[in-house]
Amino acid sequence: MTRVLGSGFRDETATRFSTTLKALTMVTNPKWDGGYTYFQSQNVTPFPIRNDDIIPFLKAVTHSIDDIIEVCYWRGSHFNCSDIFRLQSTELGLCHSFNSYTSLQSSTDSKMNPPFRNERGELVGFRSISEGRSSGIDLILHPKQSVSSGNIIVRAAVNSPRMYPPVSHLRPLQHQPEGMYRMEVQVEVTKAHSSLGAMDRNWLPCSLSGSDTMENCLLSCRSRHIWQHCGCLLYTHALLFNNDKVTICGVEQFQCLSRLTISLNYVELRYNSANSTGLVCDCKPVCSETMYTTNTQLMPRETSLFTFPYSVHFDVFYFSKWAMGYVVRGKITQSDVIVGLGGTSGLYLGASFISFIEVLVMVVKICFLKSLNHTI
Repeated sequence: MTRVLGSGFRDETATRFSTTLKALTMVTNPKWDGGYTYFQSQNVTPFPIRNDDIIPFLKAVTHSIDDIIEVCYWRGSHFNCSDIFRLQSTELGLCHSFNSYTSLQSSTDSKMNPPFRNERGELVGFRSISEGRSSGIDLILHPKQSVSSGNIIVRAAVNSPRMYPPVSHLRPLQHQPEGMYRMEVQVEVTKAHSSLGAMDRNWLPCSLSGSDTMENCLLSCRSRHIWQHCGCLLYTHALLFNNDKVTICGVEQFQCLSRLTISLNYVELRYNSANSTGLVCDCKPVCSETMYTTNTQLMPRETSLFTFPYSVHFDVFYFSKWAMGYVVRGKITQSDVIVGLGGTSGLYLGASFISFIEVLVMVVKICFLKSLNHTI
């Protein structure tokens, strides 16, 4: 509070400020009306936070990575946690990420902070070439208790580096000082065959749009919907799209956001919904993607390395060196060939099945007349 408001503020000011910030952080997926409902239940006047100050204030009061994690190991080597984790914007608020291409880049970041820029300016992440325990990232978490979520101290997810962390992937980790969490990661790679490129894009059940993902597309769709109806972007969306020229949704937009809750939570896909009354997004699964599936287990501790009192050990590693691979091909059935030939012949020859019958009848008539004349 002092870092943001300075010193000498009154208790009433502190209450108004903390209540307003809490309400802002409640406007998240899927509780878009959380801030409005919370303010209605509080007998507090909103603090007049300028919309341009919302993001700096929330960055100032959010937990640092050192507040959350005590010790970090990557592939068995010790690292300062602040050197390898970046601030990450998600639809649940501000989090911290490792190796994420969608994290917030800053000039003050450590040069070893993945993903870092190489000589050609490309983002490069840390890579693990091993499998098994302690071959990935090992974390010792602070045992901070959360009043609103019982003994859950943190939520974690593993996803593609280019994907904004989806809410559905988050797994809760509870306070278990005598045990350790193992998150086994398995990789599945799907690639689009060149035959898909020759097909009509309107008939493709998936998208060939590079590194985009369906989750990113849905997030953009929700963001556009909020902008069109309320004239602002949520602070999480503004950070994700790195747009400094838009209006950030503040307390004055809470009522508008609450009215959009139903449509934002009932998204339908355009290729699946011809007549929809909710939010319709023109999004498809991608043809080429890398998927990470995880299996989290709570195990007893096996080593004396992680004996910090009241801490939680979290080990994330690849289950296997190998990834399961799939290829998506375009397949043409026999009926597709017949329909295609008929349509093509009709287009270029003006022919049809009825025309073919008419020609056949005409040939039969000619032959019949010739034979009749010959007989006479």
